Amino acid sequence: MDIAEIEAALPLLPPEDQKRLTELVAAYKVAKMYEFTWTPRQQACIDTMDELRKTVAVPEVLYGGAMGGGKSYLICAFLTQQAEQHPGASFYLCRKELKALKMSTLEVLLREVSICSRPGWVHRKSDTKFVHSNGSTILYGALASDDDRDRIKSMNLTGACIDESSEVEKESALLLKSRCNRNHNGKPFLLHATNPEPCWLEEIVKHPKNGQVYVPALPTDNLFLPAGYIEQIRDTYSDTPELFEAYINGVWGVIGTTDSIFDATELRACIFADVDPDAEESWGVDVARFGDDSTVVYSSLGRRIAQWERKDTRQTADDIAALFDSCEKEPTSIRVDDIGVGGGVVDNLASAGLPVIGIGAAERAIDSDRFFNRRAEMYWHVRNLVRAKAIRVPESDPLMSELLATKYEIRSGKILVEPKARIKKRLGRSPDLADAFVLAHAPTRPPTKRARYHTSKPFGL
Repeated sequence: MDIAEIEAALPLLPPEDQKRLTELVAAYKVAKMYEFTWTPRQQACIDTMDELRKTVAVPEVLYGGAMGGGKSYLICAFLTQQAEQHPGASFYLCRKELKALKMSTLEVLLREVSICSRPGWVHRKSDTKFVHSNGSTILYGALASDDDRDRIKSMNLTGACIDESSEVEKESALLLKSRCNRNHNGKPFLLHATNPEPCWLEEIVKHPKNGQVYVPALPTDNLFLPAGYIEQIRDTYSDTPELFEAYINGVWGVIGTTDSIFDATELRACIFADVDPDAEESWGVDVARFGDDSTVVYSSLGRRIAQWERKDTRQTADDIAALFDSCEKEPTSIRVDDIGVGGGVVDNLASAGLPVIGIGAAERAIDSDRFFNRRAEMYWHVRNLVRAKAIRVPESDPLMSELLATKYEIRSGKILVEPKARIKKRLGRSPDLADAFVLAHAPTRPPTKRARYHTSKPFGL
């Protein structure tokens, strides 16, 4: 029976049943009035989350991709729906910076979801939260500072949503996920929403772990977009097709951010660049400094020679010497970042007579009027080689995402490449491949060679 048939049958019921059923019909009509309407992709995301919550302790779903896919609306409406359906539940809505959250995501919650016009909701601005009459709460805030993280540590949440998750460091997102541990009123979850950017979220897109799912958001599925929206985006990015691929088709890994050093289209073109196999070869070596870093050896001819986990300086030098001795054609130079532990590797290789060049990334640039340090100068040199298609970039190599993730800024009129530690936080891994690749192509003076010391044992023993 539909609702009209039920109302028509009311006069035939006993007075007590009439009263009870009339109240239920009224409640049903209110619920239908405030029922959310989802696009097919949004509904697929919700269905995926519901299915995961049956078997996974804290499912993590990424609703990401194109502009106009209704990402911010989904997370705001979904949290509102969950709070209304699960009395006493607690949720967190956030973005990296509170100011950005208030100017964008919170406006969606207030204007498009119209949370304060729905029955039972009160906005307590001083406490940065929305409270429902059933006891549920939606807190909102940021994920950038130590104060933000300290606040999260004290929370016990049913679920959380992060808008523009690509801006957020992986460690902060993991901390928030660990606080989603209340399952007495709805099982916990973490929902991400973001546009494609080179960051740690690519792991969920390309190599999801158990309980992680990527649901692409596409504007072609959004029936509520204004007419001409896609054509407008197409015109806006007509000269940068990789941006159109990302923002309309939701393709991950094709773009860097606006202040990235490298252009994705230009990098892809270098996969097929003609490089003389008989040209002089140099190696770039980035030496592992910390527990999860890797030592990487890259060739200037566009191939990764070796990669291994962190070892002591003598063993690292032994391994590089063994690679050198096994080559049919020896490289003319081995460029090593000699900051910290790399300095010991340089000393050991030099003692063995290998053509090693120590390069300090933080040292004064050769062109110090233009570059903040040697690191910026080296990366910019490789950028110019890429633009001239005078360099080969390996196909299907994680190197591509590391290069695209590397940003720069202009400080005091000079070009500065962001620190390695910052890239690591955003990407979720250390950009060791990119640093070794850049070192292999770094402009240098000829190496000083000593007489080669030959021995039947590795020189580090």
